[in-house]
Amino acid sequence: MFSVLRSVARLVLAVTIVVALTAQYIHGSDRATFSSANFFSYFTVISNILVVIVLLALAARPTLVSDPRFTVLRGTETLCITATGLVYAVLLAPAAADVDVNLRWVDLIVHTLAPILGLADWILDPPRTRLTLPATAAWLAVPAVWLPYTMIRGPIAGWYPYPFLDPDTETTGSIIVTCIGILVVFLVIVAGLRWLAGREAPDLPR
Repeated sequence: MFSVLRSVARLVLAVTIVVALTAQYIHGSDRATFSSANFFSYFTVISNILVVIVLLALAARPTLVSDPRFTVLRGTETLCITATGLVYAVLLAPAAADVDVNLRWVDLIVHTLAPILGLADWILDPPRTRLTLPATAAWLAVPAVWLPYTMIRGPIAGWYPYPFLDPDTETTGSIIVTCIGILVVFLVIVAGLRWLAGREAPDLPR
């Protein structure tokens, strides 16, 4: 019974995120400066899309939680969405940076609800086997590609997704220090997720 409820919960969260991202896209597209390329270049948007993909797959096939190949994707998703929530809370929310999310309810979903429930899904239903270091290192592929892409595209597009990466407002040294700090956050999350994998899930009814 609980497995059915878990699948329903995953489906509901996935649909909620899709609705939120769609609403923000439509809302933002009314502005003359709106760019679809910029919208989908936000790490927040990318990580939430990954959550949708993983949750829909698990809702349809719960046994994927035991598939080592799927765990690579799931670990990547959980890492990215957890980091999204932490980085937003520490670096962006205090500065009232809207990061192009102008609808408050969308902001709540993509920056708070999705990170909390995305991490909770891993904690409540972790992978069944211990993960190797190469497998967990693969989780870093998305941020490892996203950062160079962002910094190369920035001067070409004249746009950066987050103020702490913008050389027009931050010094090179500040950007480097911030990136190193975020890398440390990612590595801590990876270590935590790897530690949880292969452990017994909380004793919940099935």
